[in-house]
Amino acid sequence: MTLRTKGNLLSSASFSVGVLVPKGYGAREELKWRSDPNYIPYSSGEYQLFGRASLVTDLPDTISVSNADYRIWGPSGCENCLAIWVSALPKVAPTKRAQIFEIGFDCMTRWSICTDKDDIMPTAGREKAKEFTLRNY
Repeated sequence: MTLRTKGNLLSSASFSVGVLVPKGYGAREELKWRSDPNYIPYSSGEYQLFGRASLVTDLPDTISVSNADYRIWGPSGCENCLAIWVSALPKVAPTKRAQIFEIGFDCMTRWSICTDKDDIMPTAGREKAKEFTLRNY
């Protein structure tokens, strides 16, 4: 858990989860990059898979799945890792916040392994994938 302040006021509260994905497992998301001859697949080594949910007073300025009240995004450069981050304003309805902040603990505790963004943050990952599909058609 991370708490950040601006002066005397709390500006964000976040929690993160992460898992180490073993060599041999790749992200479903990378299928769109496999035609690039310089692309090195995630399955060629182990990588970290991260999810982060943040309640913030100001949304990040990102190009991503966006709503007036929340953003689904991630780092632009992540070496040996795959990450999905959700930032939401306090005015997001509690039911919607629970959906987009949902963490997929089941893939961390079952025999099948977390390998992709929608495994670690199911609702946010599906929304992010939908945005990519809409942008590329």
